[in-house]
Amino acid sequence: MNLAPIKSKIKEGYVKILVPFYAMRYPKYKGNETIVFHVGRCGSNLLSSMLNNHPQVDALGETNRLLRKKYFLANDTTEKKLKKIISRSSNKYTFFEIKGMDDLGIFDKNWDELRKAIEGLKMNTIILKRDFENILLSNLTAIDRKKRGLPGWVVKQSHDVETKTQKIRVDVNMPFGKKRASLEEEVTGWKNFYDQVEKNFPESIQLSYQKDLEQDAQIGLNKVLKHLGLSTIKATTKMVKVTKKLPEEVIENYKEVKEILDNCKIKQTPTK
Repeated sequence: MNLAPIKSKIKEGYVKILVPFYAMRYPKYKGNETIVFHVGRCGSNLLSSMLNNHPQVDALGETNRLLRKKYFLANDTTEKKLKKIISRSSNKYTFFEIKGMDDLGIFDKNWDELRKAIEGLKMNTIILKRDFENILLSNLTAIDRKKRGLPGWVVKQSHDVETKTQKIRVDVNMPFGKKRASLEEEVTGWKNFYDQVEKNFPESIQLSYQKDLEQDAQIGLNKVLKHLGLSTIKATTKMVKVTKKLPEEVIENYKEVKEILDNCKIKQTPTK
């Protein structure tokens, strides 16, 4: 029995009932929304936790956690999808995230349409970046790694008695999880994502995890709040850094990994 038509009807009814409910709560587009573009493990949760301490800010997090496509209909335009996300926010200054190509898939990976919709709605944009070595290291040493299973890249863990560190050997050819590619393909995807974001949103606020969050979080928080014309607050968070070690201290085959990270090229693909 083909259940697809039934599921489609259920989803359509779900969207038609719930989305208007959110729109009734917050019916007007406020013109104070901000999108944070980033890939995983770049410090977006840290940024959100600090922003949420501000009485006028509501940092919602990643779009896929908010929607997971279930509020979208097949004929929804990119602008309508953004408005549906906005309808779930409060009347405060709202921040939500687009995390890499996964979240961009919600908008059919169409950069032109996304740019036009964001410009039309007069949204602010932030680009949050981190060096790729530490993105990889953060993925490998994430505190919830055991709960979700070891990433495919991790093929060996060994304890180094001399340095008292947990060494991780990376298989650069294995996929990172069920839906991921090899290390080279994954990093190329990160580079392509940031290349397109910077081309399409050149006026964005630029944040570096190392300079604006890790070294002095007050710098990054002030940069965002001042740009929006909001009062500054003290940068506080309950989040702690999982690992303070350098990539070369943790990754057993660091030279091999570093060579791949340095040599990945941006693939010049035509924008939709």
